[in-house]
Amino acid sequence: MTSASESLAMAIRAPSLTDVVRRLEELLEGSLKSDFTLPSPDEVMEVLSREGSYVVPLEDSLIKPCRLVRPHVVLQNKTLVGIDSSAFVFKGHPIRLVVARSAVSVYSQRRLRVLRVRNPYLYVVEVVQASGADDLEEEFVRTESRAMALAESRTAIDLASRARREIDAVFFDGPMYSRHTHDISLETLKELQQRELPSVHVVKNCSASRIMSLCGCLGLLDSDFFSYYLRPGFRSCFFLWKSVVLGDITVDAPSDLLPVYAYFMTWSRHLLRVEVPRWVFEALGPEGVEALVISDLLLGGRSASYLISRADRLARFSERERSMLEFTLRILARRLGFVSPEFFNQTRWWSVG
Repeated sequence: MTSASESLAMAIRAPSLTDVVRRLEELLEGSLKSDFTLPSPDEVMEVLSREGSYVVPLEDSLIKPCRLVRPHVVLQNKTLVGIDSSAFVFKGHPIRLVVARSAVSVYSQRRLRVLRVRNPYLYVVEVVQASGADDLEEEFVRTESRAMALAESRTAIDLASRARREIDAVFFDGPMYSRHTHDISLETLKELQQRELPSVHVVKNCSASRIMSLCGCLGLLDSDFFSYYLRPGFRSCFFLWKSVVLGDITVDAPSDLLPVYAYFMTWSRHLLRVEVPRWVFEALGPEGVEALVISDLLLGGRSASYLISRADRLARFSERERSMLEFTLRILARRLGFVSPEFFNQTRWWSVG
């Protein structure tokens, strides 16, 4: 006879790894038996070539091999910079704020007028204000995004105004326009265009579904499609995004600042989307943009953007810096009169993101 304790142990037994694998097999078999198939590259080109499509292919074939260039030849007498940022989020009470900072990586093959930059480059501090029924966590996300975008924007504009003759192109981490920061990005892009300084925007986490939506493949990302068809060292053709719509927001971007983009599959099978303003694409052509991108990837070990990776490491807050900031803000809160005994959720409120 089975005891009560044994019965209870059997009832709450966690599933084994074998159970999980078996369940995964069942789910995959069900998916494979469905009628769904990916569209072919020819079918995608046919859809995008129709009148009224808001994504327009700018080359004649969807899949193209990348030319293996020599970075030291492509970048001869040139200086490229990469700009990235990171943020320290303080979720205390009554002090809720975001400290963002930017950093600049420099790759130069110039012998004269070599650009030298001290890092971190610039700091931005934003107070998180939760208004009405707004979700506080959502406000943290929005404020963090805007603080980092503002730090990168001010850095790019400052570099362009002070050292335009020393810089040939700027690489940014992330898309040209995003939901929370499109106004900041548009201002930055206008300033760079005015100074004729090309920008290249590298998107590592590609979540757009514009092309697949136009093809009627709802629920599929464009990255799903290109991850399947692009081999290492290949790219898609360049596309023009004619109408920049971000959810319920339409960005009033001038024609010259509309995004032109392509998907690149690195040699280590990392899919990237690279965007440039339309005026940059028209000035450099597809071969010129591709040569810049491939040079940057080759410098990065064929797997990631060299300029963005370096800027990311330079901008990141160390654990020591985070601890110092948290300690300083705790002391400041006490000076402002926030003194109370330990109570429920205080640890969470004082958590550092």
